[in-house]
Amino acid sequence: MHGLSVIDISDNQLQGPVPNSTAFRNAPVEALEGNKELCGGVKGMQPCKVFSSHKQNSGAKWFAIVFPVLGAVFVSMALIAIFILRKRKSDDEHIIHTYFTIN
Repeated sequence: MHGLSVIDISDNQLQGPVPNSTAFRNAPVEALEGNKELCGGVKGMQPCKVFSSHKQNSGAKWFAIVFPVLGAVFVSMALIAIFILRKRKSDDEHIIHTYFTIN
């Protein structure tokens, strides 16, 4: 859109930030009206809101990653422990069986 010089997006029910290009910066207010909550660095338009919930979302993302990973590690360690205990019990039974068979 760098080569665009004139824009008219009026009455399209658009919302959100407008691109930071010359066509939008120099557009008359009439070329942008009739849209829902457009925002940006265009004359006559409200600046876009900065969401303060970004920190909350990053914390939620952190929990969404850490807890499943910790759960997988815990289940893996439990399965390894069960395998080792069964192997040890099997080896002990084999030793006892061999001891009583020889004597």
